[in-house]
Amino acid sequence: MGRNLLNGLLLIFILFNAQAQFSNVDVKLKSGEIKPLMDVPWFQYQFHIYESQYANKATSADWIIYSPPRFCPMSSWFYVRWGGNITDIDHSNLKKQCDERMFNEKLANLPDQIKSICNCKLVLKTESAANLSNPKAIWISLDDEVLLDDSFKIVADLIDPSENKTSVLLTLGASVSGIFAFDGSQLCKYGGNDVFSNQSGIKKLMALLGSKSNKKIPISCLPDKKGVFDMSTMSYSIWSKKIVGDMKITFDNGEIYALKVRQ
Repeated sequence: MGRNLLNGLLLIFILFNAQAQFSNVDVKLKSGEIKPLMDVPWFQYQFHIYESQYANKATSADWIIYSPPRFCPMSSWFYVRWGGNITDIDHSNLKKQCDERMFNEKLANLPDQIKSICNCKLVLKTESAANLSNPKAIWISLDDEVLLDDSFKIVADLIDPSENKTSVLLTLGASVSGIFAFDGSQLCKYGGNDVFSNQSGIKKLMALLGSKSNKKIPISCLPDKKGVFDMSTMSYSIWSKKIVGDMKITFDNGEIYALKVRQ
């Protein structure tokens, strides 16, 4: 069994296991809509929550989850308490931990201006735990924009043939996919492959990790370069609970750019 296929099957198992653990949690959006937690696009990517030792407390404990804004690299930090109330100090400590991970790992060596717009904030919290009269726990959205964005976004270092590095954002989503600079401009577009048809980001990610074949995607980049983006080495690490892999872009003129995932 190929490595990517195995990783894809593991990811599918994780998602189905998450359904078993979190299927009794509903989210009350700021819009007033109520959605099952596992139908919330952003939450589907939070593998470290599904696999945590606290997954069996999805309906019985108080949860808070912090995240950066939707245009920043995907990340989250969570805190769970049972038998007591979550305090202001808990919130403060959790935000600090989330910010430090963003600044010191995902956004390391980027300008302070970019870091400042990626400050973490509260996006989900428990309103009520499940009980005999209500078998479902209710969580509250503090940011529908974050939670309803289906795009998977990770930071990578784009390394040109002269070994110059540029930090970029790799994005997979139903409406937006490509390689972006941190000023929001799109540097490259993917194309020409069924994996990148109009489907949700989580389905695209699962397709990439679960395919038996290599994923070599046609790509076009500014100003007028075309080539092939080899994403076949992207995989899910069951040990680090992260998406990992060094990828490369081979342009038609023979230039090869490396992409090293930073998580």
